This record gives sequence, structure tokens and C-alpha cells, in this order.
Amino acid sequence: MAFKMKFSLRMLFLEFLALLVILTLVAAGLLAWRLTKGPLDMNVFRPQVEAALTKARGGQRVDIETLALAWSPDKKRIEATIGGITTYTFDNQVHAKAEKGAVWFDTATLIQGKINIVKIRLENGSSALHRDVYGNWKIVPPEMEVFPETENNQPTKDATIIWDWRRWIPQFRDHVETQSFQSVEFSNFNLRLTDSITGLNWKTVGAEGIWSADEDGLMLDVSGDLQGIDAPNAVQLRFFSDAAIENFSVELGVVGADPAKLAAFLTEENYDLIYEGVVDFNIGATANEKDGLLTAQVSAAGENGVVLYKQSPYSLNSMSFEALFDIKAREVNLTQLNLNTQKVEGGFSGVADFSSLFSGSEVHKFPFKIVAEDVWVDFQPMFSQSWDINAFEVDGVLDTSILSVVIDRMSGSVPGFSGAGSGRVYLEPELLVEEGDTKKSFGQRIGVEVKATGEGKASPQQIISYWPVKLGSGARDWAKRNIKDGRATKLNFFMDFPPGTNSKPIVPDKALTLDFRVEDAEVKFLEDLPPITEASGVGRLRGNSMKINLESGKFGDWLIDEGSVDLPAFHPAGAISEYSATGRGNLKALMEILEGSRLNVCSRYDLACDQMRGEGGLEVNIKRPMSEKTTIQDIVFDASGGFVETEIPDLVSGFGLVNTDLTVKLVNESLEIKGAGRFGSAPAEFTWKQLFNDDADTSLVANAVITPDLFNSLGLAARSIMQGEADLELEAYGKGRDFNSIDMHVDLTGAAINLAEIGWLKPLYVPASGEIRYGKGPSGEAVLTGDIEAKGLELAGELTFDDENGLQRANIERIYSENRLDMRGDLNRATNGDVQINVSGPFLDASRWIDGLSEFGKEGPGPGVNILANVSVDKLKLRENIELLNSKIVLDMNPETLERGLVSGTISRGKGVEATFERDGGDIAFQLRSDDAGYILKTLFKTDYLIGGTLNMNGVFGKEFGTAEMFMKDIRLKGAPILAQVFALASLRGLTDVLNGDGVFFTEVEAPIRINNGQIELPGVKASGPAMGLTTRGWLNLDSGELNLDGVVVPSFGVNSALGGIPIIGDLFVSRQGEGVFAVTYSVRGALERARVSINPLSAVTPGFLRRIMENPSTIPTPDAE
Repeated sequence: MAFKMKFSLRMLFLEFLALLVILTLVAAGLLAWRLTKGPLDMNVFRPQVEAALTKARGGQRVDIETLALAWSPDKKRIEATIGGITTYTFDNQVHAKAEKGAVWFDTATLIQGKINIVKIRLENGSSALHRDVYGNWKIVPPEMEVFPETENNQPTKDATIIWDWRRWIPQFRDHVETQSFQSVEFSNFNLRLTDSITGLNWKTVGAEGIWSADEDGLMLDVSGDLQGIDAPNAVQLRFFSDAAIENFSVELGVVGADPAKLAAFLTEENYDLIYEGVVDFNIGATANEKDGLLTAQVSAAGENGVVLYKQSPYSLNSMSFEALFDIKAREVNLTQLNLNTQKVEGGFSGVADFSSLFSGSEVHKFPFKIVAEDVWVDFQPMFSQSWDINAFEVDGVLDTSILSVVIDRMSGSVPGFSGAGSGRVYLEPELLVEEGDTKKSFGQRIGVEVKATGEGKASPQQIISYWPVKLGSGARDWAKRNIKDGRATKLNFFMDFPPGTNSKPIVPDKALTLDFRVEDAEVKFLEDLPPITEASGVGRLRGNSMKINLESGKFGDWLIDEGSVDLPAFHPAGAISEYSATGRGNLKALMEILEGSRLNVCSRYDLACDQMRGEGGLEVNIKRPMSEKTTIQDIVFDASGGFVETEIPDLVSGFGLVNTDLTVKLVNESLEIKGAGRFGSAPAEFTWKQLFNDDADTSLVANAVITPDLFNSLGLAARSIMQGEADLELEAYGKGRDFNSIDMHVDLTGAAINLAEIGWLKPLYVPASGEIRYGKGPSGEAVLTGDIEAKGLELAGELTFDDENGLQRANIERIYSENRLDMRGDLNRATNGDVQINVSGPFLDASRWIDGLSEFGKEGPGPGVNILANVSVDKLKLRENIELLNSKIVLDMNPETLERGLVSGTISRGKGVEATFERDGGDIAFQLRSDDAGYILKTLFKTDYLIGGTLNMNGVFGKEFGTAEMFMKDIRLKGAPILAQVFALASLRGLTDVLNGDGVFFTEVEAPIRINNGQIELPGVKASGPAMGLTTRGWLNLDSGELNLDGVVVPSFGVNSALGGIPIIGDLFVSRQGEGVFAVTYSVRGALERARVSINPLSAVTPGFLRRIMENPSTIPTPDAE
């Protein structure tokens, strides 16, 4: 079988190509095998490679020491390696050195026999950059230690050509289009950076990077660690372009940099604001060939640094920010700023427009906006405490031509409150003053203008915290001291501070205005008064003054209807502030408030304030100097008002005001209370005035109607002596309720008064009045004087008391009751308590006391002190038509009872009477002598049947009964009705005629007497005279008038009794002394006015011993003996 082979040109080409590939692979394999034995020397091509590198560097010289092919174990490839590379500047200064590297050639040109390097890698190299003292930056040999400082090296304007980056774009494009030098890589490079101005000496360690220029565009990426004093930790530079090389971006990142050192590269000026610490920052920019620079971006972050502002340190815990500058829009955008410092903490952002800077205008205005959230700031000591800010936003314009910041709108919120406003901050033009050949600057002062409004609920503490310490410090201090609580709900703020305003001690009112509304406020206006609480109202704070208008509030339990606070000037100190309020409430609550003040009205005046009642209102005005040295004397008070249906208990002896309407007036000098109501049950009007002087004087003027009910409520039984009403006018002066002077005028016209004790009766509507005065003596003793006058009555005298022993002296100028008494005298108490009384006068009616003599000697309550009383009376009335002239009464009493006494006087011319008595144990022994026995008997026993004679009487009065012996002589019995009945029954007509005529004369009368419980017992009365003899036994009750008597009547006593003188026979016929042979027995029963008299006719002729048998019982009859 035969085969026919066909060949075509195409097949031949493919087979040739396959053979070439095989040969190439074989050659590459053989080359690789060779290179495993060691580098292949290619120094024969070194000049061409150096020339290619020099060309790629734009003509700047490049030297290499070796050129070889070698196998790279790390990269697993064959490389053209170079060694000992040195690059130079145009003036042949060493630019950089590298220990080794590699180059890549353009294959197409290499086949053509040309060497065109497209890529180079350098390893283990070094370079140096230096700035001299003139500010010239220059690449210097890496090993150079001493740098030339030549003035010729000063930069010219051509040096700025480096910033004309557009001139490099054609070269970059040409470079990419020619495919020359597409990439440069380097690693482990040391770049040294030195500066003669700052002394800086840094270098990178192990820096690496890549530069590429290919169809994708340009790219540069360089990074490395830094060493040296204050050197950053690391740095990275990146640069990119698009494929057309029209748009570019660049970014420089620095880790651990010192901003102060970096700033020293850019400027030699010193700034007030310095940051001490390290930061990480990035600087970036974008640009294009047509529009130039488009954006610039800066970001930074740092921790644990310190910001120095004018040498004052502020700790910076952490900080980060990012800012973007839109070149085309001429706008800076602060995308974020996060701060954590000892003064500020929070996040911020903002934007600023700098387009006017490039407009060519001479006026540069830069709009800006700042936004923040969750910010904490501490501006102490400018402000008293830190702030928590929820959010704020500021829109404004910075005008550098006039050095001002105009805030078009600002808004913000803090916990519980939000606000918005506008304003301006500006600097005044710098003021230069020539001093000799120089001009001195006084600096530039700041001015501020603000208008703002706010709403919410801000506490006083918040307001104080947002209030600059030195801005209106007087108002601020007052608010901090006096406003304890509350909520500011609305604010309107205006401030116009021209430059220099805040440096002055006084802020003008026109410079500052803050209108505010408050709710639930607690404000304390005076130190010793409670605060006003739950207050609502409006206020206005000015630069040097403040005024508050209250719409409602509470003062203790009182309701405030309206009020105001006017602080006219905080500086200078001493302006008069004014506080006014109108309120209403109950009296008890007000008194409790005043008790807690310096007035202490309840405790000072011993008032039962907790029991007071009444509703009313007050208007209060207080003025005081605005000074820290203000005393209570500098404060001016003025309060007035009134209360209705007031009750004030226990003003006097448990007695108080009820259902009273009061008006109150309180001023610095006094407290005045006027009222109309009832003092207990009595209608009253009064004015009470308390002076606040050193003596704390009190005055009381009162008009009251006195009724028996009033006296009864005071414990005085007045109904028995008074009916109707009396008018009282009273003026009292003293301290509190301790009055040392009281004047009373009493009009008794409308009262009927019955003073039976002194025998005075005043009918209704008969005029009567009196004056009573109470005061203090020279030693502080109480003195009571009085003068009461009425028809038939006059009382005038003075009483002196002390606090310990009561009544000390009494001076009775006159005590007069018509037909009853007209006396005067005095009473004095000794230091040991003994009392001496001296009383005298023209007349005294003692008749009402005579019947009580039967009780003389009985025990009763003693006077409690020793008393010696002397009473002298010109005319002492004992009974009707019975008087004792020139009488004298002396009484000596111990605290328990009467000790001794004397009563004496004149009955008529030549006739007198004297009685003495003295205590003997429990009894009183007495003696009575009278020159007119009938006068005494008429006085004692209310009988006028005995006339003349003399009387001697001795006796003893005991606790139960008394005994006495009475002896009378030459007394005449006349007109005795009972005895006349005895005579008539006994048919003794002659004696009856004598009895009814001149009277029966007795030469002697002997009468033993016993007194028992008001009853006079007569155990045996004997009377004898020429015409008759008489005996009597029995009893007589002076109170009831009852009597029971038995006795014997002996006619012709002298003859009839003569037989009794014969011994033995006389006893048989006469039987008893005082009787006769012929006598008549009688008995009397019943009452004095209706006595029943009986006789025994047979007894007239019966001998004495037989008469005894016929008489009535021999013992003293008793009341029931009948």
C-alpha cells in the first residue's frame, strides 16, 4: 500500500513554530540549570543598562557595579540582578544608594538589540533629605553628617514649581505610551530626614514601596517605619491616577506623629494652641488635569495627649476627626470630630464655605455650620460646672474683614430644655498708641451679640450652670442663693456686649436682658422667713438688675395671688431691693410662719397660736439694701391686711377674742392690729400696737361693752351686783402682754349696780364713770390707781403690788358711799410680810356687822399674814340712830386668827365706851366698859328700854359658846312692853305708871350671860332698885326673835326685901337674893313682838321657900320646854 504525503505552507509554519518553542524550552532549561550553579556574569551589558536607567531618570546619572543573570530562590524565577547601585542628582550629588536589585527589559527592543528597562527593583538602599537653616530642602548623600549652609541655597520662586504638578502629566503619559520604565520597586530602604532649623534627625527603617506607570495609570505606594527622637512610628504615601492620567488621588498616612514637630516643617511661628502627644493622621487629596485640585481630606486620631492653650494644660483622653475640603465648591466639611478630654467630650460635624477666598474680593466671608450630639463640656472656671448637651447646631458666617462671626441660627437642647437663636461675636480693631518712636498695642477685645429663645423645664441648677460666673455676678449670686427649686419653661435672651463690657465691674442693663417664665419655683427672699413655694410667674434679668412678677405661689400654707421682686442694681452694693406680695390664708398658718422668724410672736407673747382661727389676706412690701453686710435694721417692712371671723384664745386669764374682724399693719417700727368683734361674750373694738424698738413697747387701745356675762366668764359673780351694760375705754402700754401702764375709763351709765356691802345702788341710765390706771413704780412694782364717781359714790386710791408677794401698799384717798361710809387710809406690807392698816374718816356705818358679834370667837379662815389695823372714825354708826363718836378700832391678827383688839369711842359728852379683847388659847377674853349702859344694850340687843347707867362686862368667847358677866349701875328701865304686861297682870298699877313715865330705876343689875350658836342664855339676871326688884332666867334668840323667860318681880324692893336680912327667917321668906317677901313670878314665851306673858297670883303672898315650889322649872328653859 502506498502512502501519499501532502505538505502545505501552513503546516510547515506550525511545525517550525513548535520546533522553536521546543528549542526555547530546552534553552531555558539549560539556562536554568546553569544558573543553579551560580550567577551568569553579564557585565558586558552594564554600560547599556546604566545608560538605560539614566535615560529613564530623565538624564540623572545612575551607576551600577555588577550585572548578572541569577536564579531567585525566593521568587522562583530568573532575574537580571544588579549590585552596587548609585543614583545622582543633576549636579552629580549622590541621590541614593542600593546594595542590590533587579531589572526587567523590554523584550521587543531587546530582540532589536536595544536595551530598554521597563522595571527595576532596589533592595537594601539608603537616601537622605535635608533642610538647611534658610529653609531649603535638598537631597544629600546618605552618609553626609555636616551639611553646607550657603545663602545661595535660599529658595527662589522657581522652587515652587514642584507644586505645579500639571507639568509632570505629559511626561507621565509619554512614559506610559512608550512603555518605558513601567515599575520601580524597592524594599528595606533607609531614608534619612534631617533639619537644621528644628534639629530633627529621622530615618525610615526597612521602607518599601512601588511605583508603576502602565496602561492602568500611575500608582505610588511607599511605607516604612521611622526612627529618631520624636519621630512618628510609621509613614505611608500612596498616589493613584486613572488610565488616561487625567484624575489623581494622593494620601499620606502617619502613625504616632508629634503634631508640633510636623508643624515645625511648615512654619516657624509659635501658636497659643499646642498639642503634646502623638497622633495618627492621614492627609489626602484628589485632582484632575482640567480643574486642578478638587478635594483635600485630613483625618487624625490620638489618645492620652495634652493640649496647651496659652501654657494652660488640658488633658486629651482621645481624639479623632475627619475633614474634607471641596476645592471646587470652596467648602470644608468636618465629617466627624470625636473628643474625649477633661473639658469636652462628644461628637461633632460641620461644614464651612471658603469660596470668597478665591473670588478676588477684598471682603472674605466664610459661611459655616457646626452640628453636635451627646456632648459634655466643662468650661470651668468661666462657668461653675460642666454641661450635658443633647445636641446643638450652629449656622453662621466668619467675616475676616471685620473680624467677626455672625451666627444666623443656632439651636440646641439640654436635658429638659431646648432653644434657638442668633448672634454675633467680633473683635474690635486693634488700637495702637504711639509711645515715643514705638507703637504700643492694647490688644483686641471681644464683643458679643446674642438673641435666643428657649422652652422646656430647666432647673435653677441648670440655669446657674449655663450662666457665666462673672457675667452679672450679682444677679447670678442672688439667684444661686435664693432660688432653691423650680422650672424655667420659657426664655427670651438678648445680649449686646460691646468690646470691653465684661472687663468692667458693672454690666449695663441695656447690655443684657433675659425674660423668663418659671413654674413650681421655690424662692427664699429673707433668711428668717420660709421660702415661697409652687411659685409661677415671669421675670426679667438685666445686666445689673432683675425683676420677677409672681402670678401664684404658696408662702407656708398661704396662697400667693401676686407678687414681685425688684432688684434694681447689683453693683455697686447698697441699692434698695423691693419684694411685694399679696396673699391669703388662715391666721394660724401665718402665726406659725411669724413664730419661725425673728419676731417669735407666739413664744414671745405667750400666745396659743395653734388654736387661732380666722381667714384673711395680706399685702406685703419689703425693702432691703443689696449688700452682704445688710443687717435686720436695714430692712424696711410694710405689711397690711385683715382677717374675718377670727378667734384668738387665752389673751387674758383664759379669755380671748371670738368672731372678730381684724386689720393688720406691720412696719419696721411696729405691728398694729385693729379689730372689731367679741371679747368673749362682750362686743369690743381694739387697736394693739407692738413697737420694735429696744424697749419692745406695746400699746393697746380698746373699747368694749362690759356685761355681767363677761364678769361671770372671768369667775366673778357679777349678776348679783350688775345688770345692763357698761362701756370700757382702755389704753395699755408695756412689753408684749406684760403691760406696765394701763388707763381705763368706764362709763357705767347703761348699767344698774347694787353694791349692798357699801350701801350703794345705782339705777339704770343714771350717770356714773370711773378711771382706773395701772403702772410701774420707780422700783418696778405694779401700781394700780382708780377714781370712780357717781351719784352717792366715790372711790379713789392707789394699790402697789410686786411679783412675789402681791399687794404691798394701798393708799385709799377716799371711799365714799352716801350714808354708808366716808373713809381714807393706807395699807403697808413689811419686808417680812406683816401688814399694817391705818384707816380714818368722818363716817362709817357698821350696823350690818353688829348682829354678827354673837359669832365672835368662832374659828374662821385667818388672814394668812400678821395684820395690825388701826381704824379711826369721827362718826361710827352702830345701829339706826346709834352712833359712836371719835371711835378707834385696833385689831392685831396673826396669820391664823385674831390675837387682840380694842374698840373705843365717845357716846356723848363725858361718856365713853371701851372694849378690849385678847386671845387666850382657843378662846378670846374680853372686857367692856361703858359710861352709858343703855347705849351698849341698845346697840347689842336692839332694845331701847334701858337708859343711862354704867356697864362693866367681862367674858370669854370660845369655839362653841361664850360666857360673860355684865354689871350695871344706876340704870333706868322705861317702857318695856313685856314687863308692863307683867305689872298689869299682877295689878301693880303704880309700877306700871312709873315704868311708862320716868322709868324704873335700878341701882344694880347683875347679868350672867352665855352665848351658844347665836342664842343668848340668861342663867340668872338680878336687878334691884328702890321701887322694884327683878330676876330673870331663860334665853333669847336674836336671829329669830324667839324668847323664853321666867322670873320674879318684887315691888317696893327696899321694904319688901328687908325681912330677907333676918338670919334664918329671911331665907325662909325671901329665899333668894334680889327677891322680897312679897313678889310675883312670871313667864314669857314666843317672840318679842308677840310675847305671851303669864303670872302666878298666889306667888305674891307665898313665902320664898314655898314660892320656889310654885315657880316654873328651876332650870333654864329650852326652846322646846313648853
